[in-house]
Amino acid sequence: MKKVFCWKQVIIIVFFLPLSAICQTVNDGLESYQKVLKFNTATTLSDAKKIFVHEFELDDKSTFVEIQTNIDKKGIIHQKFQQYYQGIKVEYGTMIVHINGGNVTSINGELYNPGGLDLTSNISSTLALQKAMSHVDAKSYLWMDAEASKSMQYKKPEGELVIFPVLDNGKSTLKLAYKFDVYATIPVSRGYVYMNAKDGTFLYNDAIIKHFNDNADFFSESYPLKSKSIGGSITTAMAGTADTRYSGNRIIDTRAEVNGKFTLNDDSRNVHTYDAQNSPTDGTYQFTKVDFVDDDNAWTSAEYDNTARDNAALDAHWGATKVFDFWKTLGRNSINNNGMEIRSYVHVGTDYFNAFWNGSVMSYGDGTPNPLTSIDIVSHEMAHGVTTWTANLVYARESGAMNEGFSDIFGAAVEFFAKGTGTETTPNEETWLLAEDFWPGGFLRSMSNPKSKGDPDTYNGTNYTDATSSCIPSSTNDYCGVHSNSGVLNHWFYILVRGKSGTNDAGDVYNVTGIGMTKAQEIAYLTLRDYLSPNATFIDARNAAIEVAASLYGSNSAERKATQDAFYAVNVGEEFIPFATDLKLVEFTELVDISCDGIVNPKIKVRNSGVTNVINTIQIKYAIDGVAQNPFNWDGSLAVDQEMEITLPTLTATSIESHYLFVETVVSGDEDSSNNSIISKYSVNRTDETPTAVNTFDNFLMDYWLTYKEGAGSNLWVIGVPNKTNLNSVTSGTKAYLSGTTANYPNATKAYLISPCYDLTSMSNPLMKFNMAFKLQENFDIVYVEYSTDAKKWNLLGSAADPNWYNSNRNFESGEISTDCQNCPGAQWTGSSVVFKEYSYDLSAFVNEPNIIFRFVFHSDASITDEGVVIDDFVIENEGVALGVKTVVSCEGIYSKTIDGFECLFVYPNPTQGAFEITVPTSQTEVVIELYSILSQLISVKTYPVVYGKAQLSLENKPAGLYIAKVLLDQPVTLKIIKL
Repeated sequence: MKKVFCWKQVIIIVFFLPLSAICQTVNDGLESYQKVLKFNTATTLSDAKKIFVHEFELDDKSTFVEIQTNIDKKGIIHQKFQQYYQGIKVEYGTMIVHINGGNVTSINGELYNPGGLDLTSNISSTLALQKAMSHVDAKSYLWMDAEASKSMQYKKPEGELVIFPVLDNGKSTLKLAYKFDVYATIPVSRGYVYMNAKDGTFLYNDAIIKHFNDNADFFSESYPLKSKSIGGSITTAMAGTADTRYSGNRIIDTRAEVNGKFTLNDDSRNVHTYDAQNSPTDGTYQFTKVDFVDDDNAWTSAEYDNTARDNAALDAHWGATKVFDFWKTLGRNSINNNGMEIRSYVHVGTDYFNAFWNGSVMSYGDGTPNPLTSIDIVSHEMAHGVTTWTANLVYARESGAMNEGFSDIFGAAVEFFAKGTGTETTPNEETWLLAEDFWPGGFLRSMSNPKSKGDPDTYNGTNYTDATSSCIPSSTNDYCGVHSNSGVLNHWFYILVRGKSGTNDAGDVYNVTGIGMTKAQEIAYLTLRDYLSPNATFIDARNAAIEVAASLYGSNSAERKATQDAFYAVNVGEEFIPFATDLKLVEFTELVDISCDGIVNPKIKVRNSGVTNVINTIQIKYAIDGVAQNPFNWDGSLAVDQEMEITLPTLTATSIESHYLFVETVVSGDEDSSNNSIISKYSVNRTDETPTAVNTFDNFLMDYWLTYKEGAGSNLWVIGVPNKTNLNSVTSGTKAYLSGTTANYPNATKAYLISPCYDLTSMSNPLMKFNMAFKLQENFDIVYVEYSTDAKKWNLLGSAADPNWYNSNRNFESGEISTDCQNCPGAQWTGSSVVFKEYSYDLSAFVNEPNIIFRFVFHSDASITDEGVVIDDFVIENEGVALGVKTVVSCEGIYSKTIDGFECLFVYPNPTQGAFEITVPTSQTEVVIELYSILSQLISVKTYPVVYGKAQLSLENKPAGLYIAKVLLDQPVTLKIIKL
């Protein structure tokens, strides 16, 4: 039977939203602890989270901590939050927020309501661990070996108190529990074991070690450990040749040791392959690093196709490097997306017919007689690690089947990437077979024909193992069929790549046109990374994959249709029905990042994505910062598949700040409203035509700059007094721009500090100067300067080779200099320089630019923070003389006639409540003064009489804020005025 999908529409009026704020609660066959909300109108992160939490009827004792943020190639931000209740982690409690253009478009996840749960434990964690050990019933545990534990950074589990959901018939019963990471060595197992904190009863064991072969017999004997090492330090990385056991002759990257030998260490990718020397499967070999060694870097079959089966190490090593390269094509930096070491051990056990990922390293047995190191097994097992670091799918029932299914999917994708033949839509048949290189009788599983090995190709069809809550997961029932039921997701992927027509076990007739490996693997990866929560089901994966395909290619696209129909072919959800009428709001085609005059002329692109009807009228609604503007209609003829650009009314602004522009298109009979709105940010800056000598940042109203950051959350750059251990001073005055006044900067943050707009056309030799001190995690957290001449495209300013400029030239993408600086563009400041230093950059190349902007970019990675950055005394000088230093100069805040021999102009009182006067040279009898807003919008031009060297003006009828007075003498002088 098909799952029945019901849609419940909840009208939620959010007080500040101008348009009808409608969100949909989508219960597509989800369990009661899972929900999806879609927001059809601009909604802030805080309000969207409140709405989602309200759906679960949670009280204010639930809090949420951000644990992961990803940005896809469409610019959509996916933020994942972990649920806590009164400070106690709610296991599996996950909220995933999807943000487009600064606004939440949808939220999905699984949350639990612990209201009324007694949070007092009745037993100690020590007693709970004893009971957990009794349940595991092992002869020894890893923490009993101090040396091995230290090497693996593992220690005897102390027990984390969590709120654990026991799932039953779509509902959850919450228990206060102790969570232990229990690593048993004889027999080998590792899992998160949950014990009831009230009475010590066993609740669940979520396996961390995932075995390729779930029928393997484990060793109960211990063997003496062997170890050896190759002395010497690294000299260089080298490319060698390897006669692999299963993939022919391949190029491998190795390490040239100082003793002239070569080892299977690829330091550029952080891939290392070692010899376990047939040590038992208890895992203690993992604290050894016994190298495979070659004399000339030609790893030939004559040397390694031996009785010890050493050529298996060549497959493991080459395969691991291909796994790294494959994930890099999808924008992922190793298994954990943070450069994690890929460490492999070959010759585990004696004739051990298995391979497994234990949460940290890979282990391969020698098999009977063939080692389990073929590239599909290598990539399959490491994909379990990727799943852990993304959706963290629980290893049981449907989520466990998808855990295995995604490993099979990426096993096939990596095999095709590394050695496949055929085409995108017709890969060679071996791509779809698992373990075909060594499995007795041909292969273990088939993605093209799961039934050939007794696995299901249809949800709830032939060979499908009961995975409902009536099945209690255990190792004896394969955790409710995780290996077998993976055939459903496997076959979906096969159909999505290749296409297929037929009738499934539910009697559904389907006909799917394949989209090829590259598109299919990206859809699968983004589904796993950005949408699935720990207890996700097949229907969750189906809904998420459709969302990804529609976002990447369009709601009526062939890719979206194939994604949905491939799930229909395996009996998950209904088939795709094309939309006769569908208008897609594609993008802003003209929207400046920063306006220097407060004037913005936005344009949008729309496409007729329907399959039948011409569109003749489009109503366009838009709002600025939640304030609705007058809608207008476009009339014309937009044919099927035709695109058109539409110009919106001119927008104006009068203050330095960022704004959100929300646009919604409405077409009569539109069958898909999910693609009818977009939101984007634009910022308004000021033009500094004659900048002051130095931006000291001491007066917030007069010196503040435009600042913003990517993603949600409060801004980073602030004007203030630094108060940190090392960064605790400024170079002039009392304040500066800094990345937070007291605490360390946050992780995973990219924030911008933007200068005013400058006209350099009147300068012969402009020079940028500023003082800076910084304390950053070296090679991971950075700051650099960019410039823009069109307020849209930003370019890196300078290089590390320029004098008195950057201190680092690392570039992660090149891989030639370093692979650790993931954020590095190739020119930046990083590390520690806590004593203020003056930096300068020659801007003579930009003397013809009438409107140039600069910005400081701060970028931190996902872990480890430090004090940050302090910037003070920014100035642009011309031939060594600061801009604004004229024969007659502005002496703001200094009430004397001359400074350093120059005659001064100044404003008094400043700030003012209305009336004020400007001193001018006593030789003047009258003076022309132009009055501007802070955005350089002309307010008035008047000739004022000069009486006793003063011209009197008034701002009594003007709103509070910052104004500019330009006094037109032989050399115009600009003065800033604050109206209170």
